[in-house]
Amino acid sequence: MHTFHFLKTVATTLIVLCSGVFIMSCDQTGTTTTFAGTVTDAESGIPLKGVSVSIMPFNLGEETGPDGKYSIELPRTSENVYLVFSIPGYDSWETEYMSLSPKKKNLYTINAQLKQRIAKAVLSSQEVDFGAVQNSVAIQLSNPGSDTLRWNFLELYFPRWLQVEPSNGVLNMGQSQTLTFTCDRSGLPIGEQNAGVQLLGGQAPLTIQVRLLVEGALLKAEGTLFDFGEEETQVSTILSNQGNIPLEWHLGEEMPVWLEWDPAQGNIPAGAQTKVLIKVDRSVLDYGTHTFSTRLLSSGGDTTYFFSISKTQDLIQLSAQFLDFGTKDIQRTVKVSRLSGIHPVSFTVSCQDPNISLSVAQGTITLEEPECTILVTLDRKNIPPGSSESVIRIFAPEQEFSIKVNYATAAVPAEVTTVGFELDDSYRLYLKGILQSNGGGSVIRHGHCWGTMPEPCLENASYSDLGTIAEGRTFVTYPQPLPENGTTWYYRSYATTEMGTFYGQTMEFLYEPPILDDPLIDYNDFANTLTFRERKAGGLPFTEHGFLWNTTGTDPKPGKDNEIRLGPKNSGSFFFYNLSDPQRGVEYYMRSFGINQFGIALSETTSYYLDILKPTPETGVAAEISYYSAVLHGNIAVLGSEKILSYGHCWSTDPIPTIEDDKTDLGTAQNTGVYTSNAAGLLINTPYYYRAYIKTAKGVYYGEQMEFSTLKDESVVVQDGLRLYITTDQTPKAYDWTGRMSDITISNGVTYNRNNKPEGTHAAISFNGSSGYLLSRNVNPLSGKNRGTINFWLRFRQTMNKSLVYPFFGSISEGGFYVEIRHNGTAWVL
Repeated sequence: MHTFHFLKTVATTLIVLCSGVFIMSCDQTGTTTTFAGTVTDAESGIPLKGVSVSIMPFNLGEETGPDGKYSIELPRTSENVYLVFSIPGYDSWETEYMSLSPKKKNLYTINAQLKQRIAKAVLSSQEVDFGAVQNSVAIQLSNPGSDTLRWNFLELYFPRWLQVEPSNGVLNMGQSQTLTFTCDRSGLPIGEQNAGVQLLGGQAPLTIQVRLLVEGALLKAEGTLFDFGEEETQVSTILSNQGNIPLEWHLGEEMPVWLEWDPAQGNIPAGAQTKVLIKVDRSVLDYGTHTFSTRLLSSGGDTTYFFSISKTQDLIQLSAQFLDFGTKDIQRTVKVSRLSGIHPVSFTVSCQDPNISLSVAQGTITLEEPECTILVTLDRKNIPPGSSESVIRIFAPEQEFSIKVNYATAAVPAEVTTVGFELDDSYRLYLKGILQSNGGGSVIRHGHCWGTMPEPCLENASYSDLGTIAEGRTFVTYPQPLPENGTTWYYRSYATTEMGTFYGQTMEFLYEPPILDDPLIDYNDFANTLTFRERKAGGLPFTEHGFLWNTTGTDPKPGKDNEIRLGPKNSGSFFFYNLSDPQRGVEYYMRSFGINQFGIALSETTSYYLDILKPTPETGVAAEISYYSAVLHGNIAVLGSEKILSYGHCWSTDPIPTIEDDKTDLGTAQNTGVYTSNAAGLLINTPYYYRAYIKTAKGVYYGEQMEFSTLKDESVVVQDGLRLYITTDQTPKAYDWTGRMSDITISNGVTYNRNNKPEGTHAAISFNGSSGYLLSRNVNPLSGKNRGTINFWLRFRQTMNKSLVYPFFGSISEGGFYVEIRHNGTAWVL
């Protein structure tokens, strides 16, 4: 325990005199008076440590120990005394006056029970139910405790659809206030939303359960893509309503004649589903594949259906159009099969040659029997000498086929001709030949042989094997690999029958394909052209030459990328092309190409990156500077190569302003030159930084940073800082305040907010219709300047009485001001 005395130097003489009185009294009684006891909590009974116990009026006392006990000795005196018990957080307690005459006892036991000061938060309801219709629900917050309640909500944990006003405040003992919860259903899914929010400040956090219902219908469609193919005639789709109210639906457009919905519209209860039949009729369709899409529209969302259907002609096909019996064979086969369609196809087979017999005279191709084999037999007993030809005919409802038949009594050497070499449409080199005659036999294989030997054959050269072939047919071979440049190649056609291999005449060529060894890209800044060059071309003459290019980063390829054709070229090893107005900021990839009689050749890929030309903005001076605005000058010195999307000035009270700060947008620009921007909504007597800017698709470019300061209003003098208040009468209630912060005091009824404010203002003051004020003794809370000016936005709550007139008072000038705020039936006006 700590004993303390309230003695001062200036009272030393008085204390000595008092001590003498005490001694005299003690001599009369022969003892002292002792005060002792225990101090406990009135509710819990727990001993209280550190309670100040003072004997008055002597200001003599001590603090209770850990066990809550105290003991104070006082020299015996005849004066009346009383004890005072006090500790922060508890109500003080005083005893009644006690007489300490000699007849009184020497020991006083006084136990004290102190009542704790507690702020309590009590809600009229801890449930907020918006249901499906309400957007606002109010509950009451009261403080039945014994101390001031400072409360707030943890808005950080609020769901985005929930707000409460006010979100914090101070509530005196015995007072209450209204808390208004509001909800925003926009963007929420259909169904129930639940949240728990906490109010802090009382003895324990209070949790408020919030419920919200979003009504709506929600469409789900099972099966929206249907391919009926060649046979399907009916399908179905399931429409479900996953919402909580009935759903109405219908088709968005008229169906084609071949497509039918049953039903085509309807109503689906909440949580139910319906089945829709979809049928097709091919009888009204032409041959081919048909598609259709339609939108199904509903009160619970839309969806798209896609349909495809095929109707094909019933056709058959043959496995061969030519049969060669040669000089020995007596049987061959032909297969008849389905080419398209799904229905049965009947056919007949006939031949006028008496030496040929057929195993099938007629038949039908069906889905179950998709193929029919016809055995063709040759009776050699009565065939005429030499070669003979005949025809087998096959008839179907919409088709007619002819099969050529050859047979002979004896074979003679086959005759084959070497035609030469050519290029196909993709400039690939191929060798060409013709089988003039099979010699009355069957060609087993045919093709070409080639190499560096003057008489190439199957034994000493490369060759192709193209199988059997009919008389009079042309055939080609693509030799691979092609020879080296400058190689002489020999080649000829061949055909092999039962009698042996027979060759056509030998032909030759000196292989000299195009050569392209030095491609180059360069840029002419004066002409703004990109020049493609090939500086080392060989293998002339070219039937075509030019360049292939792209900006995709891959090797350019013929038929896929940009192609520049320059026509034939008969001389010279150099050619070029100028690409006008090339795109900047991309890399160009190029290959040169040349085509001659031996094919096409491509150079290696070369590339060139054409950088953009950046625009250059210049920041000019600030002119016509006033209290709240200024005219900023600028200049577009260089337009650059990219389209200017916007330009102007940006400014801020902080250095290095960007277009994320306040700015002007003067639109697009086509030419260089000077321009001006009007910077408005500025603060009085404030320094600003600004610079010119240009924005393109490639980025934002800034000029040099400059600065200016708005004018100072010398006529505004605030003698007692900044004082604003709003009240329902003309009584200056703004002066009736009991507390002060270091820079600003805010009363009930007014909310000051520097963050949640409309564009163009520096703060917002919300007013709920009761008296309140905003006070700063020496500092303007908006600009931070001593005795400055204020610019704010006043927001009126729905709870304000529209039939009342609200006076608005202030002292932003020496004489103050007075404005009436009233409702005109449409809005609040000054």
